Amino acid sequence: KKAYPEYDLAFTGRSKCLVNNIQGANSKDSIYHIDDEFEVFVHFDWVAADFRVASIISKDKYLQESFKKSDPYTALYDELGSDEITREQCKLELFRSLYSMNYDAPTLEFYPEFAEWMKKSAEQIELQGYSESLMGKKFYLDEDRPIRSVFNAQIQGSVAPAMQNVLYRVFKMFPENVLTEIHDSLILCCRQEDLKNIIPEVASIMLHPFDGILELNPRFPLKISVGMEWKQWKLYKECR
Repeated sequence: KKAYPEYDLAFTGRSKCLVNNIQGANSKDSIYHIDDEFEVFVHFDWVAADFRVASIISKDKYLQESFKKSDPYTALYDELGSDEITREQCKLELFRSLYSMNYDAPTLEFYPEFAEWMKKSAEQIELQGYSESLMGKKFYLDEDRPIRSVFNAQIQGSVAPAMQNVLYRVFKMFPENVLTEIHDSLILCCRQEDLKNIIPEVASIMLHPFDGILELNPRFPLKISVGMEWKQWKLYKECR
């Protein structure tokens, strides 16, 4: 039985998969391309996309520096240097701080400009009644969306058009190979012999998702993984 997923957009502009939810599928699900010859999955995954956007908007130099070699979670873990704290705990704490707007969180001592930006953003949203994404889209306060939701929307609402720009450009080049996107990652299927052609082309596009759109044209590091089964791929290379 062939199933075709349907997509809609959330408040932030990120896609959500309806009916047959391919985005929520796990490694036990049988998912494959409708063309049997396209047997290789290629997973292009941005490194900490939400925090990459936050680093650009907040202009926190330490947050931006972390993307040159690793990511904010690993950089924080390296700074703390304790056997009792894992990288995953550092990641969780940073996300908690970001999405709860807890700019006084101890972990944000390492990213002071980011913490200050969060505080000023909360004040600005309360004063103006909206937040604004990298591309200038406004997200307004209303009865259903408090300040925290509107704050989060400017970040996720910046990642969303970045992926949409990528999808548009990649689909023009490889219309038969695009399988799906999962928020901040893109999955293609191809023949084994096509890997050397597809990987550098798509990586180049994903590294600069706002190329030709924003004058800033920020670079988004990514990891590329390859495999023969859904969500059972292995890291192929990193691009920064």
